[in-house]
Amino acid sequence: MEKYRMEIFPDVFLTVLNTDRFRTNYLSLNILRPLQEKEAAMNALLPDVLLRGCRICPNMQEISAWMDQRYGAGVQPTVRKKGEVQAVGFFFDYVGERYASPDEDLTGDICALLGSFLLEPVLEDGVFCRDYVESEKVNLCNAIMAQINDKRVYAALRLRQEMFAGEAYGISKNALRELTRMLCKRANKNYQWLRGYYIVGNSQYGASIFSKITKAEQEGQKEFPFTMGQNQFDFIDYEDFCEQVARASSQDDVLDDGRRGEQRRSLTVGDNHLQSLLGHTSLPECLGEEPGHRSGDGS
Repeated sequence: MEKYRMEIFPDVFLTVLNTDRFRTNYLSLNILRPLQEKEAAMNALLPDVLLRGCRICPNMQEISAWMDQRYGAGVQPTVRKKGEVQAVGFFFDYVGERYASPDEDLTGDICALLGSFLLEPVLEDGVFCRDYVESEKVNLCNAIMAQINDKRVYAALRLRQEMFAGEAYGISKNALRELTRMLCKRANKNYQWLRGYYIVGNSQYGASIFSKITKAEQEGQKEFPFTMGQNQFDFIDYEDFCEQVARASSQDDVLDDGRRGEQRRSLTVGDNHLQSLLGHTSLPECLGEEPGHRSGDGS
């Protein structure tokens, strides 16, 4: 495989990988931006809006027909991050020119369409088409919700967010919150972003540490691994959480009814009439969690 790289304009680079191993060609455009929370969601939305139409193909139907006429070529948006850099753009895949008619310049056609997507998008009064933007907002929100439903993907996403909190690398698309903020601002509505940490109940069927204590007691265990509970976490019961969500919808104050782990553990023992605590074993506190630290937040 041969590789060529050249600077065709200031800070604009063309990279070519030449090989005859494949029957299709791949052409991509990547716009690099510093990863910043205030613009990450808008950047993630941009490629989808641009691909809704341009001067050559004003709508999706014409884009599809144009691609079909070129041996079923395809185009997709792309949003990635590399370290603390966000890369947005699109990529085309199309049949290799040695398999097409010699009279056709597929690469030239694809480049022309790429330039039209980038520089000649469909506009209304000098801005992006409102219907296109609103439609892609909904699609992006649905994509984020789909990530949440995929536990493996969402776990990796949350891991990066927590491990790199406060750093640019920890910023995800953040689309759900940012798009909600933009929609509410446009509709002149207030919005609140509530986050509940460590929501617990007394049932042995829950997934919290306190439900597991209840289950361990019922199974006859005499010890249960637990820290001394000195770190300040937000352990809140379901009933209190539901009440505070209802209250938060009618006021601006940030609510916080978290209890220290030791206090919440004692309540679990008392509420469920457990043994004196299963003779809990003292595990070390979590590193990086200072006593008095609050994990929950609201906005």
